[in-house]
Amino acid sequence: MSRAILIPADTDAAVRIVETNGLHDLQRLLDGNIDYAPLNQPDLTLWINDEGKMLDLPRNERADAWWKANIRATFPGDYIAGDAVLVGFDRDSGEDTDVPARIITQLHPAPLRLSLVKH
Repeated sequence: MSRAILIPADTDAAVRIVETNGLHDLQRLLDGNIDYAPLNQPDLTLWINDEGKMLDLPRNERADAWWKANIRATFPGDYIAGDAVLVGFDRDSGEDTDVPARIITQLHPAPLRLSLVKH
């Protein structure tokens, strides 16, 4: 089981932490066949729907912006279509791992907590 971040294409839906356990969980979360979007951070994998553009899934503005900030180069006009899942990656084993805490801090802000003080 790996802790991951689900980045929905629907900007009204919250970015949330999910648990994944391999290929079938990723396919379920991304609603189909999966592929990775290359990153310049070797300890991360960004999983996307392999057929997102062919299926005309909506552009994922949040995942797309994060991806473009974390890659050396993209094809002109390329973008992420559909939901995306970000996980950690262990280069030695080739397996997904928990997404690093530094990424959770970037992408999954803590809920706002308000305290009412009576004066």
